[in-house]
Amino acid sequence: MISSLFLPLLLALQVPQITGSVETAAPSVGYSETLSREGYILGPGDVLTAVVEGGCNDVMLLSGLLPAAVCPVSGDGLLQVPGVGQIAVAGISIQEAQQQLQALVRRYYPGLSIGLSLSEPRMLNVWVSGMVEKPGRYSLLAIQRVSDLVLAAGGVTPYGSRRGVMNLPDGGTQLVDLSFGPDGQPRSDPYLVNGASVVVPLVDAPVFLARPGEVLLSTDGTVLPNARHQIEAWDSVGGETVAGFLGRTGGPEGRIDLARSVLVSGGREYPIWSSSQGIIQNPVLPGDTIRMAVLGNQVYVAGAVNHSGAILYQSGMSVRDCIDMAGGTVTSGRIGRARLYRMGEEFASGSEALSLEARPGDVIEVPHSLESRYQTTIVILASLVTMTATIINLTRN
Repeated sequence: MISSLFLPLLLALQVPQITGSVETAAPSVGYSETLSREGYILGPGDVLTAVVEGGCNDVMLLSGLLPAAVCPVSGDGLLQVPGVGQIAVAGISIQEAQQQLQALVRRYYPGLSIGLSLSEPRMLNVWVSGMVEKPGRYSLLAIQRVSDLVLAAGGVTPYGSRRGVMNLPDGGTQLVDLSFGPDGQPRSDPYLVNGASVVVPLVDAPVFLARPGEVLLSTDGTVLPNARHQIEAWDSVGGETVAGFLGRTGGPEGRIDLARSVLVSGGREYPIWSSSQGIIQNPVLPGDTIRMAVLGNQVYVAGAVNHSGAILYQSGMSVRDCIDMAGGTVTSGRIGRARLYRMGEEFASGSEALSLEARPGDVIEVPHSLESRYQTTIVILASLVTMTATIINLTRN
C-alpha cells in the first residue's frame, strides 16, 4: 500500500514579486515545512502526482495507466488520472483524495494500490491589514500559512498583536495566534485561503519585551541611537509568570544574559533569574516590561578618548578605570561630563558615572569640550573680523 506516500515538498519555495497599484511587492519568503496530508485542502491549480505501487504491467499501460502521472486539478475542482478516471477533489484533503482514488482504482484493477502527493501548490491572492509594516495584497502559495503572509508584509509592528483573525471569502473566520505554544510552534497558524483577509490588531493590554540591539558607534566614536532596545508589545495573559511569558514569546535567545535581565513592574526592577532559584515566578501584569541584557565580556568606550572601542571586562573596574584603559582622554575631552549607557539607555553621568562599577555591555562616552568642537568656527570668525577691520582701515586711508 502507498496510503502513507507523500513527498517532502518544496523546501525553499520563493514568493514571486507582485506589481500594480493595489498589490504589494512581496519579498522572498522561504518555506520549510513537511506538508500535512490531512490539513492541506486541495483546490483548482494544484498539481498532484499519482504513483502506482510496483509499477504497471502491459495491460495497464495499454489502458492508459502510467507508473507515475502528473495530474493538475482543473478549474472545476476535478482530478483526471490517466487510465483510471476522474474524481472531485476541491475542498478535501490529499489523504481524502487518495482514498477516493484508491476506491476507483480497485473497480478496474483489484489489489492495485495507488498514492497521491502534491508536486506543485496553487497560487493564492490574500490580503493583510492592520499592525504590519506593509499592509496590502500578496500572492503566496497555498501551502503557506498566516505567519508567512505576516513575514512577507514586513512583520508585526512594535504595538501589533500576535492574535488576529483571518476573514474567509464565505463569511467565516479563523482565529490566529502567532505566540508560541509549549511545543515551540505557533498556537494557531492556519493555512491561507484564496481571497482571505488577515487582520492584525493593536495590542490591548500589552506586556513589553525589550530585546537588546547592537551597540553602534559613529565614525567619531559617539554612540548612535540604534543602540537602544528593540521594543515589542505582547498581549498579556492572566496569571502568567515570567517563565510562561518568555516561553510564549519564543524563549530567551542564546546571546541573552538572564542574570542581568530584569522585570520592570510597579516602578521596581526584579532580576528575572538567579543561580539559586532559576527564573523567578513573579506574575507578569499589563504594562510590565521585561528587559533583556546581552551576554558579553566587553565594555565600549567612545568619544574623546585616545583609543575608542571595546575593552575586555574585568570584575570590579569602575567607569574611570575603563576610560584609563582606553588611553585616557584627549586634550579636548571632558571626563567630568562622561556618560554611562546601560541596556541602551543613559544610566548615569558626571562624577556619579565615574565612580560606578562597569558591567559587560556598558557604553561609556566622554564628550569633547565646546571650545574644541567649535574651534574651527571661532578661528574662521576671528579671521573674518580681522580682514574686515583691515579693509576698513585701508578705505579710510
